[in-house]
Amino acid sequence: MPQKRRRPPEKIEAMRKELLEDGATLQEIGVREGVTKQRISQLVGPIGGVAFRNRQHAQDRVERRREQVKSLAERRQSDQQIAEAIGISVFTVAKHRQRSGIFRHRKWSRDLICQKAIKWFRRYGYSPGVADWNPRQAIKIGCPERASRFYEFGEAPFSQTVYRHFDSWPEMIAEADLPPIPPGSQSHRRWRTEKAKAATE
Repeated sequence: MPQKRRRPPEKIEAMRKELLEDGATLQEIGVREGVTKQRISQLVGPIGGVAFRNRQHAQDRVERRREQVKSLAERRQSDQQIAEAIGISVFTVAKHRQRSGIFRHRKWSRDLICQKAIKWFRRYGYSPGVADWNPRQAIKIGCPERASRFYEFGEAPFSQTVYRHFDSWPEMIAEADLPPIPPGSQSHRRWRTEKAKAATE
Protein backbone atom coordinates (compact mmCIF):
# COMPACT_ATOMS: atom_id res chain seq x y z
CA MET A 1 0.00 0.00 0.00
CA PRO A 2 1.58 3.32 -1.09
CA GLN A 3 2.37 5.76 1.71
CA LYS A 4 0.81 9.21 1.67
CA ARG A 5 3.21 11.99 0.81
CA ARG A 6 4.16 13.94 3.93
CA ARG A 7 3.87 17.69 3.73
CA PRO A 8 6.21 19.90 5.77
CA PRO A 9 4.69 21.65 8.82
CA GLU A 10 5.24 25.09 7.28
CA LYS A 11 3.18 24.02 4.25
CA ILE A 12 0.29 22.93 6.48
CA GLU A 13 0.53 26.16 8.47
CA ALA A 14 0.34 28.11 5.18
CA MET A 15 -2.87 26.21 4.33
CA ARG A 16 -4.36 27.16 7.70
CA LYS A 17 -3.53 30.80 7.03
CA GLU A 18 -5.19 30.62 3.62
CA LEU A 19 -8.37 29.20 5.17
CA LEU A 20 -8.61 31.69 8.02
CA GLU A 21 -7.13 34.87 6.60
CA ASP A 22 -7.21 34.69 2.80
CA GLY A 23 -10.73 33.31 2.42
CA ALA A 24 -9.63 30.21 0.53
CA THR A 25 -11.78 27.08 0.60
CA LEU A 26 -10.83 23.45 1.17
CA GLN A 27 -11.84 22.76 -2.44
CA GLU A 28 -9.56 25.50 -3.86
CA ILE A 29 -6.55 24.32 -1.88
CA GLY A 30 -7.30 20.69 -2.73
CA VAL A 31 -7.38 21.44 -6.46
CA ARG A 32 -4.06 23.26 -6.24
CA GLU A 33 -2.43 20.47 -4.21
CA GLY A 34 -3.92 17.69 -6.32
CA VAL A 35 -5.87 16.06 -3.48
CA THR A 36 -9.47 16.04 -2.23
CA LYS A 37 -10.89 18.68 0.09
CA GLN A 38 -11.37 15.91 2.68
CA ARG A 39 -7.60 15.28 2.62
CA ILE A 40 -6.90 18.99 3.14
CA SER A 41 -9.33 18.94 6.09
CA GLN A 42 -7.36 16.02 7.57
CA LEU A 43 -4.09 17.85 7.13
CA VAL A 44 -5.14 21.14 8.74
CA GLY A 45 -6.85 19.30 11.60
CA PRO A 46 -9.05 21.15 14.13
CA ILE A 47 -8.71 24.44 12.28
CA GLY A 48 -11.93 23.51 10.48
CA GLY A 49 -13.91 23.70 13.72
CA VAL A 50 -12.22 26.93 14.71
CA ALA A 51 -13.00 28.44 11.33
CA PHE A 52 -16.65 27.44 11.67
CA ARG A 53 -17.01 28.96 15.16
CA ASN A 54 -15.25 32.13 14.08
CA ARG A 55 -16.80 32.34 10.63
CA GLN A 56 -17.95 35.92 11.03
CA HIS A 57 -14.58 37.02 12.35
CA ALA A 58 -12.80 35.26 9.50
CA GLN A 59 -15.20 36.75 6.96
CA ASP A 60 -14.51 40.22 8.33
CA ARG A 61 -10.81 39.68 7.81
CA VAL A 62 -11.45 38.51 4.25
CA GLU A 63 -13.49 41.64 3.54
CA ARG A 64 -10.72 43.84 4.91
CA ARG A 65 -8.20 42.03 2.73
CA ARG A 66 -10.45 42.49 -0.29
CA GLU A 67 -10.70 46.21 0.42
CA GLN A 68 -6.90 46.38 0.57
CA VAL A 69 -6.62 44.66 -2.79
CA LYS A 70 -9.28 46.91 -4.31
CA SER A 71 -7.57 50.06 -3.03
CA LEU A 72 -4.17 49.07 -4.44
CA ALA A 73 -5.65 47.85 -7.73
CA GLU A 74 -7.40 51.20 -8.21
CA ARG A 75 -3.94 52.80 -7.92
CA ARG A 76 -2.88 50.78 -10.99
CA GLN A 77 -0.61 48.43 -9.06
CA SER A 78 -0.02 45.03 -10.64
CA ASP A 79 -1.23 41.81 -9.02
CA GLN A 80 2.39 40.89 -8.27
CA GLN A 81 3.01 44.23 -6.52
CA ILE A 82 -0.20 43.85 -4.48
CA ALA A 83 0.70 40.28 -3.50
CA GLU A 84 4.12 41.38 -2.25
CA ALA A 85 2.69 44.37 -0.39
CA ILE A 86 -0.01 42.41 1.45
CA GLY A 87 1.75 39.07 1.77
CA ILE A 88 -0.68 36.82 -0.12
CA SER A 89 -0.47 34.84 -3.35
CA VAL A 90 -1.00 36.38 -6.79
CA PHE A 91 -3.85 33.90 -7.32
CA THR A 92 -5.64 35.22 -4.19
CA VAL A 93 -5.07 38.82 -5.30
CA ALA A 94 -6.64 38.12 -8.69
CA LYS A 95 -9.63 36.47 -7.00
CA HIS A 96 -10.22 39.40 -4.63
CA ARG A 97 -9.72 41.93 -7.43
CA GLN A 98 -12.21 40.27 -9.75
CA ARG A 99 -14.78 39.87 -6.97
CA SER A 100 -14.38 43.60 -6.32
CA GLY A 101 -15.36 44.26 -9.93
CA ILE A 102 -11.89 45.33 -11.13
CA PHE A 103 -10.64 43.65 -14.30
CA ARG A 104 -7.41 44.15 -16.23
CA HIS A 105 -8.50 45.45 -19.63
CA ARG A 106 -6.01 45.62 -22.49
CA LYS A 107 -6.39 46.49 -26.13
CA TRP A 108 -4.97 43.24 -27.47
CA SER A 109 -3.39 42.93 -30.90
CA ARG A 110 -1.57 40.12 -32.69
CA ASP A 111 1.75 41.82 -32.00
CA LEU A 112 1.07 42.32 -28.28
CA ILE A 113 -0.07 38.70 -27.87
CA CYS A 114 3.14 37.49 -29.51
CA GLN A 115 5.19 39.74 -27.22
CA LYS A 116 3.55 38.15 -24.16
CA ALA A 117 4.14 34.65 -25.58
CA ILE A 118 7.84 35.45 -26.06
CA LYS A 119 8.07 36.87 -22.52
CA TRP A 120 6.37 33.70 -21.21
CA PHE A 121 8.91 31.55 -23.05
CA ARG A 122 11.83 33.54 -21.61
CA ARG A 123 10.47 33.27 -18.07
CA TYR A 124 9.31 29.64 -18.01
CA GLY A 125 11.41 28.04 -20.75
CA TYR A 126 8.60 26.67 -22.91
CA SER A 127 6.02 27.93 -25.38
CA PRO A 128 2.61 28.55 -23.77
CA GLY A 129 -0.11 26.05 -24.56
CA VAL A 130 -3.86 26.63 -24.61
CA ALA A 131 -4.27 25.38 -21.02
CA ASP A 132 -1.50 27.70 -19.83
CA TRP A 133 -3.67 30.67 -20.76
CA ASN A 134 -6.96 29.05 -19.75
CA PRO A 135 -6.90 28.46 -15.95
CA ARG A 136 -10.25 26.69 -15.88
CA GLN A 137 -9.15 24.17 -18.49
CA ALA A 138 -5.80 23.66 -16.73
CA ILE A 139 -7.57 22.70 -13.50
CA LYS A 140 -10.05 20.51 -15.39
CA ILE A 141 -7.27 18.43 -16.98
CA GLY A 142 -5.48 18.05 -13.64
CA CYS A 143 -2.74 20.68 -14.03
CA PRO A 144 -3.48 23.28 -11.31
CA GLU A 145 0.15 24.42 -11.41
CA ARG A 146 -0.48 25.79 -14.92
CA ALA A 147 -3.44 27.82 -13.65
CA SER A 148 -1.29 29.21 -10.83
CA ARG A 149 1.43 30.06 -13.33
CA PHE A 150 -1.07 32.04 -15.45
CA TYR A 151 -2.02 34.25 -12.48
CA GLU A 152 1.60 34.49 -11.36
CA PHE A 153 2.61 35.76 -14.82
CA GLY A 154 -0.23 38.27 -14.71
CA GLU A 155 0.25 39.61 -18.25
CA ALA A 156 -1.04 36.90 -20.58
CA PRO A 157 -4.37 37.12 -22.42
CA PHE A 158 -6.95 34.40 -21.95
CA SER A 159 -6.95 31.74 -24.67
CA GLN A 160 -10.29 33.04 -26.00
CA THR A 161 -8.58 36.37 -26.77
CA VAL A 162 -5.88 34.57 -28.75
CA TYR A 163 -8.51 32.82 -30.86
CA ARG A 164 -10.15 36.15 -31.65
CA HIS A 165 -6.91 37.30 -33.31
CA PHE A 166 -5.51 34.04 -34.73
CA ASP A 167 -7.13 31.19 -36.65
CA SER A 168 -5.31 28.63 -34.52
CA TRP A 169 -2.93 28.35 -31.57
CA PRO A 170 -0.02 27.03 -33.69
CA GLU A 171 -0.41 30.11 -35.90
CA MET A 172 0.20 32.37 -32.89
CA ILE A 173 3.20 30.29 -31.76
CA ALA A 174 4.67 30.38 -35.28
CA GLU A 175 4.19 34.14 -35.62
CA ALA A 176 5.96 34.63 -32.28
CA ASP A 177 8.79 32.47 -33.70
CA LEU A 178 8.63 30.07 -30.75
CA PRO A 179 9.17 26.27 -30.74
CA PRO A 180 5.96 24.37 -31.62
CA ILE A 181 4.13 22.51 -28.85
CA PRO A 182 3.73 18.72 -29.19
CA PRO A 183 0.04 17.70 -29.05
CA GLY A 184 -1.41 16.48 -25.75
CA SER A 185 -0.89 17.76 -22.22
CA GLN A 186 1.26 14.77 -21.22
CA SER A 187 3.69 15.25 -24.11
CA HIS A 188 3.62 18.98 -23.37
CA ARG A 189 4.78 18.36 -19.79
CA ARG A 190 7.40 15.85 -20.95
CA TRP A 191 8.71 18.25 -23.60
CA ARG A 192 8.84 21.07 -21.03
CA THR A 193 10.88 18.90 -18.66
CA GLU A 194 13.30 17.92 -21.42
CA LYS A 195 13.74 21.56 -22.42
CA ALA A 196 14.37 22.58 -18.81
CA LYS A 197 17.02 19.85 -18.41
CA ALA A 198 18.70 20.86 -21.68
CA ALA A 199 18.79 24.51 -20.56
CA THR A 200 20.68 23.61 -17.39
CA GLU A 201 23.28 21.43 -19.10
